[in-house]
Amino acid sequence: MRLRGIALTVFIVAVGGAIAVGSPRYVFVVTALFVFGFLAIGFLLLPRLSCTLPFSLPPAESSERERTISVDAIEVTAAEFANRFACVFVFKGWDRLGRWLLVSVICFYVLLSKTPYTEAIINEHPFLSTYTAFLVGGWVITLAIMWYLEQSFLAHAAVTWGTAIGRYRYCFTGKEGQFYGGNTAQNVPSDPVFVLFNPRNPDQSIAVTDLRFRSFALMRRS
Repeated sequence: MRLRGIALTVFIVAVGGAIAVGSPRYVFVVTALFVFGFLAIGFLLLPRLSCTLPFSLPPAESSERERTISVDAIEVTAAEFANRFACVFVFKGWDRLGRWLLVSVICFYVLLSKTPYTEAIINEHPFLSTYTAFLVGGWVITLAIMWYLEQSFLAHAAVTWGTAIGRYRYCFTGKEGQFYGGNTAQNVPSDPVFVLFNPRNPDQSIAVTDLRFRSFALMRRS
């Protein structure tokens, strides 16, 4: 949240500068730099289109450890699951990234080309062009930050399973035996719920169904 606040503050300052000079070029510059920057850093944090994350066993005293679930018609406990299956996360956001890159290229083009057509639009409609750049740039930067935050979280996350509580909540047991949980953006599709969490801070967790740019799959170990 702090990173998003800083980025949007810089973006709003750029919008203010664009309004002051009557040109949206500042907005184009900031939008392009932020989008390229967050996309590049996100890929550097986890530079794989498909990654396998470790499965964290519930503590021995937890009832979740002996819980049995059915995976591919195989009944397994948590310990058996960790030995038989791998938790794989596959990148699925080509369409979104393509749109972001296209917007960034357009921003650089408008900034550097100074074609008569774009100059005429900017000069004739300075506030409208700035407002349009504000709406599009703010949306694209927000999505780029979401990409970066998800990648940075996945780079240090582990997987476990928990229990659905109602339709939009889940809980799971940490290694110390304490209970953690959170809300989901959509109806919990199954029980148990597969959860990603930060082993250093289990309060930071997310249901795998809420990932925006990766899909979750179980692969049998050879």
